[in-house]
Amino acid sequence: MKIKPIHVGDTKYQLHELTFHDTVKISRIPEQHNEQRITAFLCAVLRNDTLPLQMTVQERYYLLMHYLDTQTDTVISNKRPYKNYMLASQQPFETQAEFGNATCRQLTGRDAETLESLCTEIGDWFVGAMALQLNSPDVPNLPPLPAADCTDDVLIESLKARAEVLKTLPQSQFNLFYGVYAHMQDEMATLCRLSFDDDGFTVLGGTDDAPARFRPAAALTGLAYQLDRYSAAKGWPIGGGHADDV
Repeated sequence: MKIKPIHVGDTKYQLHELTFHDTVKISRIPEQHNEQRITAFLCAVLRNDTLPLQMTVQERYYLLMHYLDTQTDTVISNKRPYKNYMLASQQPFETQAEFGNATCRQLTGRDAETLESLCTEIGDWFVGAMALQLNSPDVPNLPPLPAADCTDDVLIESLKARAEVLKTLPQSQFNLFYGVYAHMQDEMATLCRLSFDDDGFTVLGGTDDAPARFRPAAALTGLAYQLDRYSAAKGWPIGGGHADDV
């Protein structure tokens, strides 16, 4: 399988086809840990063990969708129109947005895995994402965002402390800050538009396309697919009961 180089801003990504060993490593990760699976998938197709945790979540899903769109040896009988979920934006790719006194940074792969380890329902995901992205002197008592190179422990403690401040805001104040946050999210959405449900990230499509969760499992075919289902049968959930899981 040959994949054309993918350009995001000033970065050029070259994806390679998964090896059978790559697929086995992915299938060993419980499927409900979709962000961990995406990290393992990207480490394999990019031939890079560190970049997937550093890149933005938009980039992660954009590259996954490109790979799935290129793949022809697929177990999916009716191939999903992946391009409906990829934006044809002419705006430059930005990792941060500003609005008034507030700033918002894009979520990274490490952020996504951190959220996945802590969130149990949709409200957790939304507040957790805000806590990892939003910075504003107008939010009372909101601690500053940690440095990008902070330890995992520092990131988790910062997330919990900032989320607690956001959750205890009066509803009118929270709605105001969420509106600012959502506006900056839209400004940064140049590859795909992300949202959440109870199980994690979803990607928003066009008017006639339901939100979808894209999974590396869709890239596993043949014996790799059978082994992945075998692992799931041992007690690891396969998806979250969503008709649009892929």
